Amino acid sequence: MNEAMEIALMRQFRDGGQEAVGYIHKLYFAEIQLFAEKLTGNYQEAQDIATNSFVKLWNMREQFENQSNIRAFLYVTTRNACFDYLRAYKRHLQSHLEVVYLKLYEDETTLDESLYSQLLEKISLAIEDLPKQCGNIFKLIYFEGLSTTEIATQLGISNQTVLNQKTRALQLLRSEIIKFTLKG
Repeated sequence: MNEAMEIALMRQFRDGGQEAVGYIHKLYFAEIQLFAEKLTGNYQEAQDIATNSFVKLWNMREQFENQSNIRAFLYVTTRNACFDYLRAYKRHLQSHLEVVYLKLYEDETTLDESLYSQLLEKISLAIEDLPKQCGNIFKLIYFEGLSTTEIATQLGISNQTVLNQKTRALQLLRSEIIKFTLKG
């Protein structure tokens, strides 16, 4: 795009012209959404984050002089939103791990606080160390509450594959918990 065309585009964009706004959206949305997905590992969340970044861009459109400023703004805004999401997800995961622990060990008085903390850390690490598909399916089932059919549809796999991966995840996690408790 030559300089005169970019100046005209940016003028229309700042004025809220639908064609200019549509052009910018078409030019950058897929790129920003993919960037967010790589950071979060979550397609739906990435779409939401990318959409919110474009809403912020729209609200601040009068401040932009050129496309490179728009692109930089979208990347920084998206990156920050992804980091916020990941921090919240980590807190969410930690609270779910505590619930899992409490369900597994109702007699909490037999374990001292050090062992409790170590076990939670070990479970968390074991979940993160699961093979990719296995870990994703485990999180979708136990943290997002999706059904076997919903997961199969979302991932484009069979219900049996979801069940197999769930079983595999539970076996691997049980093995890690057993190894940990035998050490203790």
